[in-house]
Amino acid sequence: MLEQKFKSNLKKQNIEYGKKDILNKYKKHKKFLKKALIGAFFVIVIFLFVRNNYFLYDKAIGTIIENKTVQTNKNQSDAMEKEYEQTLKIKIRNTSNKGKIIKVKNRFTYSKFQSSEYKKGQDVFLHMKSTNGDKVVDTQKVSITQLKLDYVTITLIAVFGVFVFSVISYSGLLIMLSLAINGIVFVVGLKGFATGKNLVFLTIIMTLLFIVSAIIILNGFSIKSIGTILSSIVTVSLVAIIYALAYVYSPKLSYEYIPYTIGFEDLETLYHASLVFGILGAVTDVAITINSATCEILNVSKKITFKKLVNSIQEIGFDIMGTMISVVFFSFICGEIPLYVLKMKNGFSFLEIMRNGEEFEIIRFLVGAIGIVLAIPVSACIAVLLNIKKYRKVMVKEVDAKNVDLKNVDVKDKEDKK
Repeated sequence: MLEQKFKSNLKKQNIEYGKKDILNKYKKHKKFLKKALIGAFFVIVIFLFVRNNYFLYDKAIGTIIENKTVQTNKNQSDAMEKEYEQTLKIKIRNTSNKGKIIKVKNRFTYSKFQSSEYKKGQDVFLHMKSTNGDKVVDTQKVSITQLKLDYVTITLIAVFGVFVFSVISYSGLLIMLSLAINGIVFVVGLKGFATGKNLVFLTIIMTLLFIVSAIIILNGFSIKSIGTILSSIVTVSLVAIIYALAYVYSPKLSYEYIPYTIGFEDLETLYHASLVFGILGAVTDVAITINSATCEILNVSKKITFKKLVNSIQEIGFDIMGTMISVVFFSFICGEIPLYVLKMKNGFSFLEIMRNGEEFEIIRFLVGAIGIVLAIPVSACIAVLLNIKKYRKVMVKEVDAKNVDLKNVDVKDKEDKK
């Protein structure tokens, strides 16, 4: 009887625990589902608003409602690139011509190099010289300038924001704030570059603002933050010195190969500034990882030798170094792959491509890789110096550590014998 009662009580308890688990899981799933629905609703609202925000623009915008495409060089040899002509019927969405329908001619090639193909349903910006009172306007007086793609950018930003808030909750606000401040600094700096301000001075100021604002906003004001800021600044300075020495004792680069140059810009200084800005993200990321890890090791360890501390930092450095260098490689060099393919299709060999203009991307990659490697020892040294009191407390000499290990072994042997 007692056994039966005991078993029945156990069953009841198990059922109750099972119900509680189910309720807890349901509550968690309910919270997640609620967040997902709110996020999806937010993204959809943003998308619909930006997709139809024609009234916010002064420039004429039209929607392609009909598209007829004809090949114009059918009788040419197969070696010639195919050329097409489109007759587009476009409905104007804003300005005083809102509601009018116009016909526009558009030419493009098969490769779409310096030309674009447009499709039904796309929104386009229009350059309109003049219009008449009819519903159909003369095609010679209207041209398409570009696609309206703001909804793509804004929707992706909204999706990014939703993911950030869902993963790290309110800390996402700090990330968005950091991005906004860095964006403002970037825009102000670009205006300074464009108006002919001192490029070297602007680069130094922008670099300091990028580093300090991002780290203080995201991590607050602490020893780790100070260590990360100092590590980033020292590493960037060392990389700049190494690059300057290599630059002085090497042949001059052919800056005329840099794209989008007009001819009278200070190309050397602009390129040097781009090198500095290009390594900031990777260097700061490595700096904060090594600083945080070193501080944590010193906080957790009761006793540690200098050799063990160095080995621990090296292991962490090995883990992040390879991936970070790969990220820099893909960011700088692999972004040019479409251009490499086009050049090779036009008869350029790979070596010719590397010699004529692409050395700039290779230098960017190498400078970034050097910055990542240097950031590890620099960050570790600065972290130890800033936490020197903790380091002195836990630091043990190698001989003392061996003696401690031998004592522990003797104690274990005695216990085993007993």
